Amino acid sequence: IDSHLTASPQIALQRTYEMTQQETNTQWSCDFCGTENSAVTGCCMVCNTIRGSGKIPRVSSKKFFQEKFDGVASRTGPETMRETLIIDQFKDPVLQTLIQQEGTCSAICGYLSPAVAEELCGFVPEDGKMTQAAVNQMLQNLCKPDQLAPKVLEVMRYISSDRKKYIAANPADFSEGKEKANYMKAWVANYEISDFLQHKWGANNQAGSRIHFIRAVQLAELVVATHEEKQRIEEEERKFEGDVFFMDGPSLDDNRKFVSCAEWLRNRNMEDNLGKMFIIDLKGHFATFCMLEVDGAPTLLLINTHEPLYIDNAMSAASFDFLVHGKAP
Repeated sequence: IDSHLTASPQIALQRTYEMTQQETNTQWSCDFCGTENSAVTGCCMVCNTIRGSGKIPRVSSKKFFQEKFDGVASRTGPETMRETLIIDQFKDPVLQTLIQQEGTCSAICGYLSPAVAEELCGFVPEDGKMTQAAVNQMLQNLCKPDQLAPKVLEVMRYISSDRKKYIAANPADFSEGKEKANYMKAWVANYEISDFLQHKWGANNQAGSRIHFIRAVQLAELVVATHEEKQRIEEEERKFEGDVFFMDGPSLDDNRKFVSCAEWLRNRNMEDNLGKMFIIDLKGHFATFCMLEVDGAPTLLLINTHEPLYIDNAMSAASFDFLVHGKAP
């Protein structure tokens, strides 16, 4: 447990892993699918096979990760990855009121993550350099749901409006009332977060130029995807076939674009990521990364809105290698 992050009793999960360059340089090959994985993850980022076992687990890899890496928190290393829970989306009364009011699904991480990214822009300086005291103060402010709610509501209403437009344009797909209701209450899809970011930050500006989306490649989900999601996965992700994720973010010509990890890394280094926010698709949950330099130490902060620990998630580990060490997964 990281004793420095004690901003609020609401921050129930606080943990730090400090990884040396040597530890993160070593990769391992999955025995099941052959994918090359980061040394800091205990299961394959593609098929979830437990490292060294050849078996796909029925439960989370959390136990494996904790058994292997619990001691890492006390090691000295040049980079740090931290996770903090600012609010529980399933329990907070303010958020529960928004869910009832807007008629969304109960899992609202897809609405929260863009709102958190925007909120962070008001606290994090552009160079990303902060003291530990300033980070603690920032986390205290992020724990206030009343302050975050207007931004969450904006995302909810944009996506709701967009879904209604799609239903109106495709009436044959929604002949039954139940189909419409299910579509309106569906979990937020990756393309919908991209659409919101384009809607709000399409023209580059001070905040929009700092918000990126680490978007998982979902071609495997074409067999179950429906409606616009199926169409958009095929249109937007086919060119990234074989990749774990791709980037949605501002480019040098002031437009948001989808680019491969290799292209995004070109002419970039870790210092370029300081002060930037990264919405992350953790394959089943959305959260927000913030790249900081805390009292001189490079720190990737994972800001979560759901109680389970996600710092051991394969996508989190791959993102750490990607953002901190410039390694495409």
